[in-house]
Amino acid sequence: MFDIETYMLTHPMVTAASTYLGRYLPEVLVLKVAAYLVAPPVSLADALRGSVHLAGYLPAALWPHRNALSPARAASCIAVAIEYLCHPEVHTHISTGHLPSLVYLALLTVGTPAFAKVDTAVQQQRRYTAFESECAALDTASLSTMQALVWDEYMRRPT
Repeated sequence: MFDIETYMLTHPMVTAASTYLGRYLPEVLVLKVAAYLVAPPVSLADALRGSVHLAGYLPAALWPHRNALSPARAASCIAVAIEYLCHPEVHTHISTGHLPSLVYLALLTVGTPAFAKVDTAVQQQRRYTAFESECAALDTASLSTMQALVWDEYMRRPT
């Protein structure tokens, strides 16, 4: 089955993309989709990269839908979030509102090579007194065993 959302996440809406979408969708729908995109044509992932403040909220938005996302869509969104939240020049702080997303990003990347980079960013935030209370409010229903271990570690006060 063709997944239009995943395709739009990773491909710019150009003539070639319109032609490709036209193989799967009625022309009127392809034209409506293209009408909402502004020049220069970019993929949805690149549009998020251009709006870094919004990219910082991406993991929190993904978390409730994590089991419904295709692997390609999840990987693209996680890559954008890592670019922003774990960039050395970006100062993620509780005051930005991105701390919950950073923790969700860590939970989303548990068991992957990206986890080390995300965990390093989380560890830098653990020194703030509000870290534990911010984390306690997160949705931790149905964590995997690995995610639960990471969560327990984050909830312990660093020494």
